[in-house]
Amino acid sequence: MFSTENISIELGKFQLKDISVKIKKGSYCVLIGPPGSGKTTFLEIICGLKPEAKGKIYLNNEDITKLPPGKRQIGYMPQDYALFPHLKVKDNISFGLSVRNKSIEFINKRLKEVSSILEIKHLLERKPVNLSGGEKQRVALARAIIISPKLLLLDEPLCALDDNTREKLIIQIKNYQRKNKLTILHVCHYFDEMRKLSDYVFLFLNGKLVQNGKLIEIMKNPINKEVAGFLCKKGRNIK
Repeated sequence: MFSTENISIELGKFQLKDISVKIKKGSYCVLIGPPGSGKTTFLEIICGLKPEAKGKIYLNNEDITKLPPGKRQIGYMPQDYALFPHLKVKDNISFGLSVRNKSIEFINKRLKEVSSILEIKHLLERKPVNLSGGEKQRVALARAIIISPKLLLLDEPLCALDDNTREKLIIQIKNYQRKNKLTILHVCHYFDEMRKLSDYVFLFLNGKLVQNGKLIEIMKNPINKEVAGFLCKKGRNIK
């Protein structure tokens, strides 16, 4: 299980306010809300990039609130990919295993597995400067999952992909998640993507978690007019 208690932070005029969640192991959870509502900030707090935040974070009954990012057993794919420009793709992907002092044999095995899943074997010898936006996105995703995290945080992981590639990766990610019983928190703005991936949805507005549950339940029973307005605007393509 993954959970947070009263996660809060002040960043200038923006405030993230008392975010508490409980998520069963193996759940695929999608975070939605307008830009600036706190979704990315919440992920950054969970993975340890904003240590000034208040509240508690638990993963599999362990309090990881004060642990450094590298000790949390969390995979994170940020919006900007954060690839190392001086390293080849294969070294970017395997970086997390290298700093954990895994053997070359183990690293090569995982590199082969992950690059096959995401269909990026042909990119392994390139550097990030020679990649398209969609290719960078898949490399960043590979780097997040190669460490076999207990929790995977994805910040708009499919937004730069063409429709065909996005559809293929939606299937691949969901299959990988189910096979490995992996808990995922995924920020997205595409409702079709959310519909196909999510077990549960968390809706953020103005730094608050205002509603959560199964997508169809939230669509049928929005908690207030603000939520209804957001869903009506963004979710007309949901059937």
